[in-house]
Amino acid sequence: MQSKTERLIRQLLAKTHEGKIKWERTVENGVFQAAFPGYSVRVYGKRSTQYDASMDFFLEVWDDEGEIVEVISDSDFHSLIGSDISPNAYSIMKELFETARRKAMGVESALEKILSELEADENTPF
Repeated sequence: MQSKTERLIRQLLAKTHEGKIKWERTVENGVFQAAFPGYSVRVYGKRSTQYDASMDFFLEVWDDEGEIVEVISDSDFHSLIGSDISPNAYSIMKELFETARRKAMGVESALEKILSELEADENTPF
């Protein structure tokens, strides 16, 4: 049986892929947030303290009073689901962060607009 933390992370990832969660930038660079009634979640990455070229990924749950209710790192998540699960906890947390970042930054829209301009330019005779 999955823990609530594991269910939360997996649901956030699935609903983000489905476009059902609105991720936004925060005032902190590289931190992205999604709001829910009474709570919000934030995801971010920071340099690993163990591995020089690596990032650690975190999920925070905040209440509407601005207090952190829970902090989950990829290491914490790994401990919850074990090492026999594929994909591994690190990959899931990284994917959640990257997907939230892309949604919050409007990456798909930006790429579509740039491609539209480039492709329109191809049809313009010189």
